[in-house]
Amino acid sequence: MTPATLQNARQRQQRAEVFDERARGGGEVLGEAMALFGPDYPAASRDRARILDSIGLDETLEELDRRFFDLGATTDADAMVSAYLAGD
Repeated sequence: MTPATLQNARQRQQRAEVFDERARGGGEVLGEAMALFGPDYPAASRDRARILDSIGLDETLEELDRRFFDLGATTDADAMVSAYLAGD
């Protein structure tokens, strides 16, 4: 392997690791949000809205939203995926 090829491979690996970390973080936040609905997650958005209105979780959901969007703010996931797929 040439030094440039090796460096490129290392950079791709680093980007993949960061992307995996962000995906895990997003999955954790999503899992926490889904758990608020109990063991039987409602598939229809109108059912979820009805449940949310009845249990008043505005503060909890705002915190989950903040954590989820903070993940995206620290990494441009679209650019990272595009670069990874292009082999940059």
